[in-house]
Amino acid sequence: MAVFSVFFILSAYITGKWLLNKIKRITGCYLGAILVIINILGLGSLYPLKNGNFILGLTFLFQMLGGIGNGINTTSTLAILTSYKEMR
Repeated sequence: MAVFSVFFILSAYITGKWLLNKIKRITGCYLGAILVIINILGLGSLYPLKNGNFILGLTFLFQMLGGIGNGINTTSTLAILTSYKEMR
C-alpha cells in the first residue's frame, strides 16, 4: 500500500534531520526493528476479523507503523555504516 512508502519517506527525512541528534544510532535501529515487527505481527493478526472497515483501518495503521519503522531503521543503519569509514 502507498501509505507504507509515504511514511517511509517522511520518517527517513525526519530521522536524518532531527531524530539522530536526539537518540543514539543503535537505539534508532532497535526502535525501527520493533515497529517493523509490530507491522508484520499486526497484519498477520487481521485474518480472523470479519468487519471490512475495521480491517482496512487497522491495515493502514500497521502499514504506517511499518513505514515509520523502516525509515528509522534504514537511516540509522546507514548512519552507523558511514561513521566507520576506516573499518569498511
